[in-house]
Amino acid sequence: KAELTQKFEACLNSNWNVKELNKYAKSVAKAEHKLKKEKLLSQERRGKLLFYHDEVNSLVQQLVASLGNLANTFIKSFDPEKQINDFKPESVHLVRQLNTKAEIGGHSIEYLDDLNLLAIGDSQGTLTLWECKQYKKVDQVKAHKSWICNVKYSGKLGYLITASQALEMKFFKIQQGRKLSLIRSVKESQPVSALLPLNHANILLSAGKGPGIKIWNLKTLQSQGKIDTNDNNGVGFQLLYIAKYDLVAAGHYNGVIALYDMKDKTEFTKVNIEQSHWKVNAMTFIESKDMLFAARGGGILSWKLKVDERILEECREIRLPDGLESLSLIPINNEREIICNSSTNKIYSLNVADRSFKEIKKTDSNTSYIKVVPKRKTMIVGLYTNKALVFNY
Repeated sequence: KAELTQKFEACLNSNWNVKELNKYAKSVAKAEHKLKKEKLLSQERRGKLLFYHDEVNSLVQQLVASLGNLANTFIKSFDPEKQINDFKPESVHLVRQLNTKAEIGGHSIEYLDDLNLLAIGDSQGTLTLWECKQYKKVDQVKAHKSWICNVKYSGKLGYLITASQALEMKFFKIQQGRKLSLIRSVKESQPVSALLPLNHANILLSAGKGPGIKIWNLKTLQSQGKIDTNDNNGVGFQLLYIAKYDLVAAGHYNGVIALYDMKDKTEFTKVNIEQSHWKVNAMTFIESKDMLFAARGGGILSWKLKVDERILEECREIRLPDGLESLSLIPINNEREIICNSSTNKIYSLNVADRSFKEIKKTDSNTSYIKVVPKRKTMIVGLYTNKALVFNY
């Protein structure tokens, strides 16, 4: 009992880590197995154990239930390899330049962790794969007729998913020889700009200029309904999953940022922002402070999420130094800072506490989307020219 309690308390007090959770879960499973085995021991031995058997068994059940509930909140989205806690702006240095067929826009850079590949889509509809040791090109296909505005990887099911302004989505798999193989193509009535795989649930969310957020089964690649967005039509480049509360955030064209409950697929809360031609192109959620950040033209907005009251409040606007728009918001260093860009040739870090900006790097042309790969201590920066830059930090 003491050993289990100590491990559980250590688990509660730690910075949540999947490996630790798995280790403690295995300890609990071993304890359960041991208790079941004890029932097969001699009557004398069992008699000596009976006086605490029920108490320990009850504790085990509590631990199993608690770990199970916590796993729903943390394990399904928490990957230690994705925590960017040692980003040092002063150590950022260029290591490679990757040439593409055309400019890179939207959220069209993706890292395939288990395959150690980088996928980039461009404005001519070309999808290119690079291996990430020497950054050599391994495959390139004409995936769409026009601009690829989003590329996402589904992880364990192995689908590389692309969305295009040409009214279609495509599902690819990486075959032997690291070649792209088209598995399914889906025609849409409106452009799709945002993709969000929820790998713990084996589903994909997609949205764009049309109504609603579609839900796709990643095992069958079939549509299985949608989230009704009511009058909030149109979504920018990003849907954001807030694992802590099982919510999905969407920035709509009509000046509304809405949160949707993934349990009942309904609107949880929403907030109206000043309507303009600037759509919300990037969002992030700082779990330690329950703060939602959203980037749109000219600045970054932030709110405090009060779940019990189902409201987003205390809206604050942080003006970008260059006054343009950011396509990227990436929390770093234990959520103390956020990497962002401004569609110019500068990359910044935003201090969450005092809202100050610090320049990280300058590039030779305007930046579009930024992807950080913690496992490789790498930052990939897409440019509005025919190339992407690979930095190490």
